[in-house]
Amino acid sequence: MTNTISASAPAERSAAPEPAGIPSGERTTSPSGEGLRVVLCMKWGDKYGPEYVNRLYAMVRRHLRGDFRFVCLTDSDAGIRKEVTCLPIPDLALPDGLPERGWKKLTTFEADLHGLRGTALFLDIDIVIVDDITPFFELPGEFLIIH
Repeated sequence: MTNTISASAPAERSAAPEPAGIPSGERTTSPSGEGLRVVLCMKWGDKYGPEYVNRLYAMVRRHLRGDFRFVCLTDSDAGIRKEVTCLPIPDLALPDGLPERGWKKLTTFEADLHGLRGTALFLDIDIVIVDDITPFFELPGEFLIIH
């Protein structure tokens, strides 16, 4: 899914807020975040380890032309490579006892998701990318979902 996001500055794990592949101190987008591409994923619990996030980052790096910022919403940043910005999963007030079936992913629709700016592409961490994903950022429209 792609979604345009904007808000205030995020709290980050890493000291360098620049997108992956951009040397510290060099900015290629406006301060408003216009033109910035964000790739989002989520990892919680122990079904998938940090190696899934690391592999997904490597596939995105290989198959997305240009600069981007890779963000993982997670309950633990242990073992996740430093190029990935790890942020906490926002709280989702669900009734007690409701089985976990991916409800946490709904938090990616928050109006102010940790202050992230730009155009976002959400990817599940168990996918395999085999070709260029740049066109996902070139499609017209404010909000797109692929199913």
